[in-house]
Amino acid sequence: MANFRRIAFGSLYASFFILLIIVLFNFAFNTISISNSERKVRQITQQILPFVEQLKELELLTTEARLHATNWAYREGRNIEDREALIKINEDKYPLMKEKLLGAKTDLMIAQEDKDTLNVIFQNIDALIEANQELLTNLETFDDFSDPSLLLHQEIVVMDILPLNDAIDRSIENLTAVNRERVNLRQQDIIGSLNTMAYVMPIVSGVILIILVFSGLLIFKRITQPVKQVRDNLLVLSRGVVPDRIINAPKGVIGEMVAALNTLKGSFSKTAKFAEEVGKSNWEASFEPLSQQDILGNALLQMRKSLKAYAEEMEAKVKEKTREMIRSQKELEQTYANIEKKDADLQATSAKINQLSEAATQANTQITDNINYAKRMQEVMFADLPKIRKQVPEFFLFLKPRDVVSGDFYWYNNPAEHDKMAQDKIIIAAGDCTRAGVPGAFMSLVGMANLNQTVFLKNKIEPDEILRELNRDIKALFKNNDNEHHLDQKDGIDLGICTWDRKNNVLEFAGAKMPLIYIQNHELHLLKGIRYNIGSAEEEALNFSKHRIELDPYEPTSFYLFSNGFQNQTGQQEGKKFMLKRLKQLFWEIHEKPIEEQRTILEQSLQTWQGDRKQDDDIMILGFKL
Repeated sequence: MANFRRIAFGSLYASFFILLIIVLFNFAFNTISISNSERKVRQITQQILPFVEQLKELELLTTEARLHATNWAYREGRNIEDREALIKINEDKYPLMKEKLLGAKTDLMIAQEDKDTLNVIFQNIDALIEANQELLTNLETFDDFSDPSLLLHQEIVVMDILPLNDAIDRSIENLTAVNRERVNLRQQDIIGSLNTMAYVMPIVSGVILIILVFSGLLIFKRITQPVKQVRDNLLVLSRGVVPDRIINAPKGVIGEMVAALNTLKGSFSKTAKFAEEVGKSNWEASFEPLSQQDILGNALLQMRKSLKAYAEEMEAKVKEKTREMIRSQKELEQTYANIEKKDADLQATSAKINQLSEAATQANTQITDNINYAKRMQEVMFADLPKIRKQVPEFFLFLKPRDVVSGDFYWYNNPAEHDKMAQDKIIIAAGDCTRAGVPGAFMSLVGMANLNQTVFLKNKIEPDEILRELNRDIKALFKNNDNEHHLDQKDGIDLGICTWDRKNNVLEFAGAKMPLIYIQNHELHLLKGIRYNIGSAEEEALNFSKHRIELDPYEPTSFYLFSNGFQNQTGQQEGKKFMLKRLKQLFWEIHEKPIEEQRTILEQSLQTWQGDRKQDDDIMILGFKL
């Protein structure tokens, strides 16, 4: 048996030695073949092919020179560009190309016959440059072609330039063909080297495979049987079963593996028994680890300690949870009783809320009915628009209350209906009460009633006199017996009054904190009222100014009376007010349009500016042309 092992190991060493020699031979052979191929490839790509490309460039350059020379000497439609191109080739391109080829002749390892051919090409190029130069010298300008010696210049081209070009082209073609043949020969050498490598590699691989198989068979006899037994025992352990068979193995690494597996089998038996005892809550079961580094054994001991502490802790928690559940049950019973009591209280509160809701609904209905009635009363007090347009045909009203009823109002009346002395005068007024909604609506009724009284009973038709009398009447109306004001100082009516004297074709205006804008002869004018409104100041503090406007009989004048609602409306996008400046610009843009179209544009502009934003105040604009 010992002799067999020595023979086996001797054969194994010899096999590895032969394998090493074969591998080294294969490496050297491949390295040399690849190196030769790389050298030939570099010679092709870095020497021969660039040289061939330069020859092609020289051939193209001579062709270009021949074309420009013949064009300049022969063609009737000659141009100076051919001469300039020929000069550039003689002076720049030929010398540069010659320098490149001289470098190739010096640097590249080319055959002697190629060098001789290059020398011939250089001689022909020098002669060609001289011939081109002679042609350029004799034919410098177009006037030189009128010289009878033109035939002599053409002979220079035919006798010197063209033959030289042909000789250079033939030399280049021959030299190019020779170098291409060299490229083909080197490519065939590279392919032959690769084919040799492709033939040798399978042979070397087969020999290496045979050696490896032979070596494997020698090793198999020594290690396969013990490894198979170890595998069987490991498969049994993998199923959670401790194997019964003890493995006998020779000395060495395999023997140590078998001994370690036998020890591990005994340890698993002890570990399984200990774990079973711990599972039965036997905290006093004995167990000894294989060593201090025995991870599994120490982990089992730590697990027993942790499980014991956890069992004791859980027992204490269960007792505490039981006591908490008893307390929680009592608290839930008390909470349920409180909920039943609160539910009864909520039902009683809900009944009261329903009663209040019904009462609020009834009150809201009554308030809405009253407001709608107030709206009808206000509409009755407003002047009839057809009646106004009968006297002022080009008249529009844009009225948009913030709520159902409006604090803005307009007033019209013809004093001629009551006073024959004033039959040629018409009065138009616009008012803006300082409060919106119902309070403003009631104030507007007061204003319209007092206007009727001032004009028809007191026969006041001048706008400043109407304002002064109206202020006196409203202040007297809101005084009680103790001479105390019922109105806040800020309460009152912004009012603007226009009196149109049709006989004299004049319009007079006076305003209390309300302006008038009129556009006449393509100019916009703004007439401001005084800074106090009607009902807010003592009579001695008021100084109403009356403005007189002469009307143009040939071109109508546009007038606009308006409350501050439009200009104070906040925009949706910018969050800013419309402002008087923008409103003046809008009046200017629309004043020449038909009167109803003006109203439509104002309404659309407001909608665009306001968007979805809530309306801030009542809005009213009176517009008319006279």
